[in-house]
Amino acid sequence: MAAAIAACLVVALAPSLVLRWQADYRTGFGETRDITLSDGSVVQLDSHSAIAVDIAGTHRDVRLLTGQAFFKVMPDKSKPFHVWTKTLQVTVTGTAFNVDSARDNPSVAVQQGSVNVDERQAGRHLASLVPGQRLTLRADRAELSTFSPSQAAAWRQGQLIADDLPISEVLTQLRRYTPGIIVLRDAKLGAQRVTGVYDLRKPQAALQAVLQPHGAKVTAYSPWLLVLSR
Repeated sequence: MAAAIAACLVVALAPSLVLRWQADYRTGFGETRDITLSDGSVVQLDSHSAIAVDIAGTHRDVRLLTGQAFFKVMPDKSKPFHVWTKTLQVTVTGTAFNVDSARDNPSVAVQQGSVNVDERQAGRHLASLVPGQRLTLRADRAELSTFSPSQAAAWRQGQLIADDLPISEVLTQLRRYTPGIIVLRDAKLGAQRVTGVYDLRKPQAALQAVLQPHGAKVTAYSPWLLVLSR
C-alpha cells in the first residue's frame, strides 16, 4: 500500500510542476483568485486552475491550462479577446462567461453578452452563445443547454450545481478541491446520474452526498488517496 500511495503522489505532483513553469497565474487546492489583466479584464480562477496570458499589440489571448475560470472582459472591438483550452477556442469583444477545460467534457457558459465557440483541432464553428446558454463538448457531439445566467459559475459562491449529470463529471469538479487522487473503481457507478447542490468548501462531505444514494462509499487510504466503490 505504501508503494501505491507513493505512486499516487508522483502522479499528483508531476503535472503541478509543469504548471509552475507554464502558468502566469495559478491556484492551489481549495483556493480561488481574482486577477486584473493589463487591459482591465478580470479573471476569477477556480481551485487548482492555471492560465497563461499574452496581451500585447492587437491581440488578447489567454490559455486556460487546467481547471476553470470566469472572465469579465473589458470591451474593445478592435482587439478580440480569445480564451484557448486544449480543445476549444472562445472569442469575444466584451462579455462575462465561464470556461471549464475538463478533459472529457470542456464547456463554455455565458452570463452576459455573447461568445463564439470553435473546436480547435477540427477548425469548425460550434456555436454562438448568448446569456443562459452553455456548450459542452462531448466525445460524439457538441451539446447545448440552458440555465439561469446567475449560475454561470456557481463555484464562485462555493457551490457545485449538478442537473442530471453523470457522477464522473461531478467528480471532475470535486477533484479540483481535493488534494491527491480520487479513484473511481466502478465505471458503471461513474455513469449514474445525480441532481443536487453540493458544498465545494466541504469536498469530502460532497463526495459522500453524491455517492450515498447509489450505495457507494469513500475509502480514504491516506489524505492523498480516496477510492470510490460499491
